[in-house]
Amino acid sequence: MKRILSLCSILGIFLLFSCSNPSNTTNNEYENIDISYPKLSDKTKEIILKYQNNPTKDNYNLLITEVYNDYDLEFERQKSILLELTDKEEIAKLNYYIEEMQFARDEIVDELMDIYTDPNLNLETFRVEEDYLKIDGIMGTYISNTTVSNSEYKLFVEKHDYEAPLYWNNGSYPFDLGNCPVVGISYEDAVEYCEWYTEYYREKNFFLTEDAVFRLPTEQEWEKAAGEMPEGAIINCGNINSGVTSIYSYSDCRSKAGAIGMWGNVWEWTSSIRKTYEDYNMMAVKGGAFNSSLESSKTTNRTESKASNSYYNNVGFRMIKVVS
Repeated sequence: MKRILSLCSILGIFLLFSCSNPSNTTNNEYENIDISYPKLSDKTKEIILKYQNNPTKDNYNLLITEVYNDYDLEFERQKSILLELTDKEEIAKLNYYIEEMQFARDEIVDELMDIYTDPNLNLETFRVEEDYLKIDGIMGTYISNTTVSNSEYKLFVEKHDYEAPLYWNNGSYPFDLGNCPVVGISYEDAVEYCEWYTEYYREKNFFLTEDAVFRLPTEQEWEKAAGEMPEGAIINCGNINSGVTSIYSYSDCRSKAGAIGMWGNVWEWTSSIRKTYEDYNMMAVKGGAFNSSLESSKTTNRTESKASNSYYNNVGFRMIKVVS
């Protein structure tokens, strides 16, 4: 099937967005479709830099005007694609996607502004198109640019009717933690998320022909993707912050594959077993956390493990994508 949609997302990660149906579409078979963010234009980058250097109200208004312009250009591009389609099913799907784009315009622009005005945003290392990054030496295997965030996990909780982490209130994370890594989830929860996301990805990316499976990385895959921690790396460890920070923080410290945050902030579950007990396994975790030492955060550390059926306030996860 022809690849139609632009599936770029901001900072290489899937910031999954779910919205209500437009008033003229109810019980639609395409209701799980999510809207991709428009590609960041060079002009918008210039205005972001201008805002970073001088965060005034005028520069904010200048930036949001340009973000709306980027969004509207992508909206018009999708409409022009629609005119070229002949397959009835593709036309129906893209029609619904365009309606969703129109309906969610303001809400998505608000999310983009949260990202673009984040003082930790580093445009020199900014990535738009690479949600999953190639792991050298392992065919067809890619690692997520970031760990799974609270906002991404919320979609899983809602759509899969799954139990929320204990630090959430009434099924929702604290308002200021949307872009922070989800923690307080067991290894088993992370596996369940990966299995759910594999099916969800296939449903929402209806113009992709690849057969992708999402799962946790093995310790070896994680290490290959991370590479050696750079000399003088500045990461969220050693309690320099009061806890976890945004998944976009410290984005100037990239792994060998180019991923953000593979050292510090939160330990990351892997699928490698360190020790087996009757009721649970001790699973290898990698990368250190906000309260770890710099030394223990290094790629070469193979001593840390966590119980597969337990929950921790400093352990999250990122997925790998395997494409056949």
